[in-house]
Amino acid sequence: MIDENAEGATRRFEEKFRAGGFTIALSPNTEADYTATKQDRDTKAVQDFIGTDLFNEIMGKK
Repeated sequence: MIDENAEGATRRFEEKFRAGGFTIALSPNTEADYTATKQDRDTKAVQDFIGTDLFNEIMGKK
């Protein structure tokens, strides 16, 4: 079925949307505290990078 002015399609979309027809199942985050884990990982990566020759070159220390 084609709606030349798209009003029918819009109406059907709105009805399905309001009825919860566009939901998806999300997998639960099983990490104890993902934010803290991510921050620790990123902090370590920065600390490791600071000790590299590339960092020293960028900072003009070489």
